[in-house]
Amino acid sequence: MSCEIFLSSMDAAELTADGLAHIRTCASCLSASVSANPDNLFRSLGGEELSPDGGIDAFVADVVQQVHIRRTEVSMEPSRRHVPLVYRWSLAAAVSAAVLTGFLQFGVAPVEPTGARSSTPIASHSPLATRPVIESYQSGEATIVELPSDPSSNIQVVMVFDETLPVDL
Repeated sequence: MSCEIFLSSMDAAELTADGLAHIRTCASCLSASVSANPDNLFRSLGGEELSPDGGIDAFVADVVQQVHIRRTEVSMEPSRRHVPLVYRWSLAAAVSAAVLTGFLQFGVAPVEPTGARSSTPIASHSPLATRPVIESYQSGEATIVELPSDPSSNIQVVMVFDETLPVDL
C-alpha cells in the first residue's frame, strides 16, 4: 500500500489490515493516522502474536490454578497477631512512665571527678530560695503528699496539690 492510497482510505472509520501493516512501516503515515485518531497508535502495535501458547483456555486454566495456589499459601501461613496501634502506644507510654518513675525515685548517683579533689564545696543553686516556705498548710480542698525519704538525709519532700494556689508557688 502506498502513502497516497493510505491517506485517502484513512478517512474511513476502521483501518484495514493493509492500512495497519502500512502504518507499522511508515512513520509519516503513522503520525498522520495518530493525529486523526489516537487509538490508531495502539492498533498499530499489532496483536496477532499476543495469543498465549496452548490457546486462551490453557492460559485461563493456568491463571485459575495460580490463584488457587496463592490462596492456599496464605491460608497455610501462621496467623500473625497484629497488635492495634492504640495498644502499642499505651505500652510505650507505660514503659516510659516506669522508666521516668525509676529515674526520679532512685536518681542518678553523682559522679566524682577522677582528678584532684577540690577542698571547697561546690555552691549549689537553689531555685526555691526566693519562694516562700510553707511550714503548715490548712485547706480542705488540698491534697498533701509526703514522700518517704532516707533517714540519713535531712531532705523532706512534700507535695501540695491545690487548685487555688498561685501557679508560681
